[in-house]
Amino acid sequence: RDRDPAPPAGITGARQASGSKASTDKKVSGAHPHQGGSKDWSRSDKKLDRIRRQKVDTVQGSGATRSERVEATEVSPENRHFLKKALQKHFLFEGLEDEERDTVIGYMKVQKAICGETIFSQGQKGDCCYIIQQGTFTVSIDDRHVKQLRPKHTFGELAMLYNVNRTATVTCSSDGVLWRMDGNGFRVAMDKLSRKHLLRAQTFFKSDPTFGSMTEDAQSLLAAACSVQVFGRGEQILREGEVGDWMFIIIEGSVQTVDKFGTTAVKKPGTLLGSAGLMYTKQQVAGARAIDNVTCLALGKSSLDRLIGPVDDVLRRSAIKALLVDNVGKNKALSFFKQLTDEQQNAIIDKFELASFSAGEAVVQSGARAQFLIVTEGEVGVISSNQHQAPPYEVSHEACKDVLSAGVCFGAQALV
Repeated sequence: RDRDPAPPAGITGARQASGSKASTDKKVSGAHPHQGGSKDWSRSDKKLDRIRRQKVDTVQGSGATRSERVEATEVSPENRHFLKKALQKHFLFEGLEDEERDTVIGYMKVQKAICGETIFSQGQKGDCCYIIQQGTFTVSIDDRHVKQLRPKHTFGELAMLYNVNRTATVTCSSDGVLWRMDGNGFRVAMDKLSRKHLLRAQTFFKSDPTFGSMTEDAQSLLAAACSVQVFGRGEQILREGEVGDWMFIIIEGSVQTVDKFGTTAVKKPGTLLGSAGLMYTKQQVAGARAIDNVTCLALGKSSLDRLIGPVDDVLRRSAIKALLVDNVGKNKALSFFKQLTDEQQNAIIDKFELASFSAGEAVVQSGARAQFLIVTEGEVGVISSNQHQAPPYEVSHEACKDVLSAGVCFGAQALV
């Protein structure tokens, strides 16, 4: 559940008495009092490597089709109780209901293992996964022992989830008993979870004020792109500064966020986490940790890139709103924003346009029409109006009155 870190970003604004210049290449969203919004957005693809968050439908491409008949086997009450407990604690299967879990257990078969036996080898095709009931097993990568597995541990599921070859070798180090789930049973479990997650996402979108404005088709499209993720109390959801590959929509529970300045906030259901990092800044501008048990809808960059039209517009509007709301506590000039209705907030957000600037290029010059700006990538220096230079400007941190980075708003007084 750990996540990997990422790059920087920034935000700037301009007053009549001071100028702002780009100190590194960056992008800025700016609002003009009488100017329409632009939908000319750009994104970059990046391979996702979050083990926990892979969409469950990735397993559909391997093995049997849904139309194949999967035969169930008899499992004793004692063994069924053991398997239920093991599946309840597994990150892939914890979302199943008891009845659904019973169905999946029916497709599992017992397998005895003797000391020294190789269960599977690194590089082999991943066509099944295992739950250990008895014995110990050693995990090796490139002939190096990396882990010891004991009863209730599971192994082998990731190769099936990603439809890739085994990344490690597992051998039996003391006689044991395994429960094996093949590809057919695995797909039964994933299909049940996929349908359950889709229904839960659609139900939430219909009831939420922001997403409820979308058509049913748009809600279904977004729901199909999301997976449901559950976080325990105290668990880290996002880390400030990490690569913005994921965003989350809270549907149950409370989350505490903290930015690099130490500003904390409590987020409730309906809040988007990481949306600005995913869509604009390329890195998370705030960390997030579960206060209690939290359920989120997760949307990855690869899924976002397939969403167009109304869905994309709603998500991008929500990302800008999240940036503005997060800045209210740091910028008194923005205090008015929370007092506006959703319709009024959206009217302001729709005025923003996306613009790019090279290092040394002026964003806003002294004496220019006042603007409200949000820097979404790079850094922006705010310099005194008496520093006379000709473009391209050479801007150093030392020469700046302030250096603005991702997620910081500036120039809000232009709107009040």
